[in-house]
Amino acid sequence: MRRFVLRVLLVGAVLGAAACCAAPLPDLQREREMARSDQQVAQAQHLANSGQATKAFDIAKAAVATAPRNPYAHRELAMHFIARNDIEEAIGELRYAHQLAPDDTTLAIELSQALDTKGLAEEASRVIREAAEASPSNGLALTALVAREIRAGRYEQALEPARRAAKLAPRLQAAQANLGLACLRCGKAGEALEAFRLAVRLGAPDAVMLVCAAAAAGRLGEREESVRYAEQAVQIAPEDAEAWATLSAALNAAGDPAGAQRAFARAAALHPAAASMSQRAEGPPP
Repeated sequence: MRRFVLRVLLVGAVLGAAACCAAPLPDLQREREMARSDQQVAQAQHLANSGQATKAFDIAKAAVATAPRNPYAHRELAMHFIARNDIEEAIGELRYAHQLAPDDTTLAIELSQALDTKGLAEEASRVIREAAEASPSNGLALTALVAREIRAGRYEQALEPARRAAKLAPRLQAAQANLGLACLRCGKAGEALEAFRLAVRLGAPDAVMLVCAAAAAGRLGEREESVRYAEQAVQIAPEDAEAWATLSAALNAAGDPAGAQRAFARAAALHPAAASMSQRAEGPPP
């Protein structure tokens, strides 16, 4: 009897140990699938960078098939759909990736941008606003939110988040440029110019940034600085009528009417409505 009981106990112990060992197996399998999927994502990126777009696309699809719950496989596939100008498919992949990794700010930003491209502005705003609210110390998310508010013309709403983003990400050019534009449109030319100055120092500025910097400097009577920014703008974008109109206004304020007239003539040749462009560049009066 004792032997029988002992045998039962031993069998039970063995079965219990086997059950304990078997329990983690599904998790182990998922980990292996995720690792393999991540490898395929890296392979797809390498192929894409080397110009092998078709092979990269196939590998990205394989990465999703290997681990259907790998958000970064779906994100990689979305990038390939975007490259193929299939924005609807890209949005589907990015939506699912965002569901799988809701705390990933970069995914939220990419989804918001894709939604914007398709004209789904309301959903794009919601996605990026939720990301910014979930990560209030994330300067990148705040910068993306500010950019959306500015595109919608909501400059007053953009101002405070723009200030926070600029503090959280002081080396991010977009954060400083967005702050400059929000301040300029809200009549805060001094704060705008300081932000634009920093943005220009942080990297190669585009013509729009320089036109706005010139407008801010002009409002403050910084005439030489205004001319300098406007001249840089027309050098970068010689076919941009608004840049030439801004230069015309800056030169006129600096006491160079002949130069202003030449710049205005160039703007008028590029765009019939050039006369009002420099005013639009400065935004509403403070």
